[in-house]
Amino acid sequence: MNKLIFLVPALLLYVSGYGQAPKKKPATKITLPAIAAIRPSELQADLFELTDDHFRGREAGTLDELKASVWLAEKARQAGLSPAGEDGTFFQFFSLKRNRISANSTVSVNDSLFTLWKDVLIPQTSTAEVNAPLIFINASDPSDIDSASIKGKAV
Repeated sequence: MNKLIFLVPALLLYVSGYGQAPKKKPATKITLPAIAAIRPSELQADLFELTDDHFRGREAGTLDELKASVWLAEKARQAGLSPAGEDGTFFQFFSLKRNRISANSTVSVNDSLFTLWKDVLIPQTSTAEVNAPLIFINASDPSDIDSASIKGKAV
């Protein structure tokens, strides 16, 4: 009886058309004057200019990024866009904190000094203090890896 009570409302919804997918309207082609004005050759020229060695990678927080930003703002001005950034410019400024691993960085444990990128790999920087027993596992010997007790230790 419970199954019948469930099926009756579901059947009524389906028959009434409520459960059917909405009918799709025919697609209309939208043509905007701005889109029609875009030329692939100009896009290619801009892409090649922005990715040129002159901007040296455009890494965030560097003068190279600022140089690329100025280039892009000038392109926006030439296109007739109005600035919407701070103080009537195309720019919005924000604080950026960066941590980097310097080639002069050192890694030591107790009195043992390790060579960066050879003995020690650092995937990302962070402020951390690790207070745990340190163990070394000989990766060339699979039995060392399988039998290692690493819980609560720095490996």
